[in-house]
Amino acid sequence: MFLAWWVYELVRWRAGGWRVRVIQAYRFALDPSAAQERALRSHAGAARFGWNWGLARCQERYAAGGTWYSAVDLHRLWNAQKKADPALAWWAENSKCSYQEAFRDLDRGDALRGQDCDLAPSGCCRHA
Repeated sequence: MFLAWWVYELVRWRAGGWRVRVIQAYRFALDPSAAQERALRSHAGAARFGWNWGLARCQERYAAGGTWYSAVDLHRLWNAQKKADPALAWWAENSKCSYQEAFRDLDRGDALRGQDCDLAPSGCCRHA
């Protein structure tokens, strides 16, 4: 069983120009069948693979030229790599969104450069 929380914050304007913050939370559980659980785990593994693959490409580029790939650049590289490497034939078993979101997360992490963050252990990447 998978448990998850979904929390959002809503700002409502009241008469008289003042506002009220409303924080709403929902707790829900997923009870997938065995096949659905395999698919969920497969998609999570694909996202993890995409993150690690993209991070390796970004670290190589940063070491060579001091620049980082964008999410779009990573997706283009991924499209070329998955077609060229027969060992990556399994990629089509998962949604393309699994990989795209991992690349977007890496891109968002790049926006944190110069801020205090714990994206990687010391010495692992440019955030250290």
